[in-house]
Amino acid sequence: MKHRLHSPSNMLMDIVFPTLYAILCGITYMHFRNYFIFKFKLWTLDCIIDSMIGCMFPLHAAPTFYRGEPMKIRMISATVALLLSASFAHAGVIPYGNVGTIAPTSMFTATATGNVIGEFVEGGAASGGGAADSDSIELVDVTQSTNSGWLFPNQTTTAGTNAHFLSVNAGDVLEFKLQNFTLGATLSSIPADSSDGDNHVYTTSFAGGILNGASIPAGTYIGFEDEPANFGSGQHSDWNYNDDTFVFQDVGTNINTTPEPGGLYLLGSGLLSMAGLLRRKLHV
Repeated sequence: MKHRLHSPSNMLMDIVFPTLYAILCGITYMHFRNYFIFKFKLWTLDCIIDSMIGCMFPLHAAPTFYRGEPMKIRMISATVALLLSASFAHAGVIPYGNVGTIAPTSMFTATATGNVIGEFVEGGAASGGGAADSDSIELVDVTQSTNSGWLFPNQTTTAGTNAHFLSVNAGDVLEFKLQNFTLGATLSSIPADSSDGDNHVYTTSFAGGILNGASIPAGTYIGFEDEPANFGSGQHSDWNYNDDTFVFQDVGTNINTTPEPGGLYLLGSGLLSMAGLLRRKLHV
């Protein structure tokens, strides 16, 4: 069996190029999430095509343009696709990166008994935010049928203001609600409880640090969208999830997020790529 020989410079590029490409994709994702999804799908599609050819042909019988491709670059591509796609559905940026698109629905469950403390980040005028409507938020313990009452009025609360939400028990199901007093709408982290039937909460983990000029402890970031899908005279929500934002901590919380279609696509792509490449390697 004859293999194409590679010069040292070509072999170096086989390693350097996919590594730099993976890093670039990661950086791009942190700043331009929609662009990342587009580029990464193209990259993963390349892995799928190669894997399909690998499943259909032994290496020596594959098309000439395919036989010359180094295995190393395919393995790196498929491995990175698999690893990144596995965490894709849970990766998040602050603030919400997919403006104009409804965020995946998250279910909150307390994993410890104690007090839920919230730190306000951004909303309306007092915090330098761009929210025009007047809102307040509420934490509901669905299991105990208790609630915090309306807190963090977004037009008058400054960044870094903290509030005691509620005392909860481990295992309690939690729900975050927002009351838009301007539009008379009640919106929720549970779509069925929102006046428009949509999810109005974006959430991701926060490691602690500076948000909107305030020092915020580590916890779970919550970003509310305060506009219903449709309201007024032909007006629509902007889905920016930045109208009443805060971080809560002191109680461990299990967040069960429905995976985004893009995340499922990439996970399947990575698995298919790995399966095809391993099968091809076994037949060499």
